[in-house]
Amino acid sequence: MSGLSGRAAGRPLTLRGVLLRNRVVAAPMERNYCDLAGRATQRYVDYLGARAAGGAALVFTESSYVSQVSKARPHQMGMHDDAVVPALRAVADAVHAGGALLGVELNHAGRVVPSTVSQQVPVAPSAVACREIGGELPHALSEAEVQDVVHDFAEAARRAVRGGADVISVHGAHGYLIGQFLSPRSNLRTDRYGQPTAFLTDVVRAVRGAVGEKVPVFLRLSAFEGLPGGLDVEASLALVDQIPLDAVDVLDLSAGTYGAGHWITPSGEVAEGYLADIAARYRRRSGLPVSVAGRVVSPDVAERLLDCGAVDLVASARALHADPAWARHVVEGTQPRPCIACNQGCADVIFTGRPLWCAANPGTGREGRARPVVVRDRPPTVAVVGGGPAGLQAAHVLASGGARVVLHERSAVLGGQHALASRLRAKPQFGRLLTWFTAELARLHVEVRLASEPDPGEVLHAVDGVVLALGAEDYLPQVPGVDHPRVVGIRRWLQERSAEVEHVAVWGADRAAVYVADDLASRGVEVTLIARADGLATDAGARERLHAVERLHASAAVRLHLGAVLTEVLPATLRLSTADGVSEVAAAGPVLVSQGAIPAEGWQPWSTSDGTPVERAVGPDLATFDAALRYGQSAAERLLLTLSGATTRATTPAISERALQAAP
Repeated sequence: MSGLSGRAAGRPLTLRGVLLRNRVVAAPMERNYCDLAGRATQRYVDYLGARAAGGAALVFTESSYVSQVSKARPHQMGMHDDAVVPALRAVADAVHAGGALLGVELNHAGRVVPSTVSQQVPVAPSAVACREIGGELPHALSEAEVQDVVHDFAEAARRAVRGGADVISVHGAHGYLIGQFLSPRSNLRTDRYGQPTAFLTDVVRAVRGAVGEKVPVFLRLSAFEGLPGGLDVEASLALVDQIPLDAVDVLDLSAGTYGAGHWITPSGEVAEGYLADIAARYRRRSGLPVSVAGRVVSPDVAERLLDCGAVDLVASARALHADPAWARHVVEGTQPRPCIACNQGCADVIFTGRPLWCAANPGTGREGRARPVVVRDRPPTVAVVGGGPAGLQAAHVLASGGARVVLHERSAVLGGQHALASRLRAKPQFGRLLTWFTAELARLHVEVRLASEPDPGEVLHAVDGVVLALGAEDYLPQVPGVDHPRVVGIRRWLQERSAEVEHVAVWGADRAAVYVADDLASRGVEVTLIARADGLATDAGARERLHAVERLHASAAVRLHLGAVLTEVLPATLRLSTADGVSEVAAAGPVLVSQGAIPAEGWQPWSTSDGTPVERAVGPDLATFDAALRYGQSAAERLLLTLSGATTRATTPAISERALQAAP
């Protein structure tokens, strides 16, 4: 991929004689794909190989620990021991085969290392715990111990190069050990290392000495910490003057720290490319090429940042997580499957130890699994019934696999509950996925029939197979008064509401309840939220729910009744039971029920098929769109295998429902 389109993203860049084929970098991102010894698995090899084949110029691994005491997560990649080198070589071979360079990011997590992971007491510049995450009290490194850490970085750099790395990155951002030395919040030392950049200087010079003069070295920094008393934009920028820039080839700019992680992986409410102006200042001040991350997710924004000269490289992790060919789309100016900044399968999963997935792309993390493709004299005709996330994904998989697809959607628009969610304040990027699906179905010649409720008998007679993607409907617990006309499921209300209201009661505190309540409050509606739970949106991750939860707690228009059981719906009030007894709260307006979802009715008539295969896109978790996408993917793959008979180009089995549930 040579950038023949003339776009700025396609221009090559040479660093110390090393050629980057374009200006797109697959940024470091932990994935929980390594084994417990820090070695890359085949899943890791396949994942990074796909991003290289997808057009990125430079593909980074992830934040890789340089010693056992620096290990922050069980399945993190390690550069701490020679035993990791053969696995890294397999990664390098796959990345190089895809035409990209391999980068390895070296890191020591310092005081945020859990001793349960490292089996050692965490270390830090000073004995200051990271209170924002409930961190342990760390051991303050002596000067001799600091030098040992510097040595660890150098040895890790040597291992990375032996393993095939073309580029080394030193992680000085996000509140890890180097960032802890840089920050006045965590560095209280009075010796030489009390000077904020002294440790960073030693590390960078040691890494440069270890890798020689031919290997480019990146330095990742946070443009600001985002916490009171921490480094702001001006203080962070001033540190550039004290960094040994002669040993660095690229400044790689990000933002945030522990306790302000929403700046590391910002939500869709944050503007794309929000660090561009700051990055331009680093470029002018340092005289070095600058790479920038931070909500760089669309090709147009990436091209604008490069074309205006604000930065030299654009780095993205989540965008390539959603579409391994994102770099190619950036260079060619086409549209990738979009990252919608939900954090549901990536940022909020890292700390659980589970392998990451992508809410917007069921194929992420399964790059080594071949997809079934129909091999027949004529393309089979397949009906997909339902145009929500499951139906859209099923139609896309079926059409990509060689089937002629007719999609039926009973409403006048595609998207189902995902389309409803895209209207909410907290989900401004959700609509981008529907736009992409619409364009893709047109490209694949899928026939879309809106306002269509097909007759099962007629369809089964006319097609070779069917995927039923009927979606979900609200579950309404049978408490007294639930049949009152003003009580309605939250999904149904979003779909049918036609008039503005002054007051709404929301019964529930799951993610759907919280995001709807937040949206209503932002429109000036008084909201009463009642839930048995003690917290809000506990089914969502910390970064996903952060902004909406903060707003609900701060809003004067919202009354929260947590730890409360709704026992009866009365004409103008709701009866609640709490630890303090029984009470009634005023609630004369609509009562929106958000107590989970159950499969929608309507599949029974399709079960009388006279041999036409029918697959249901359904599973145990119907309340989230990413689960719906996975169910659609799995149902479509099962049907393709059935239609292919014994002849299929799939070299590995399709994803089973059990596998989908076990490893999203």
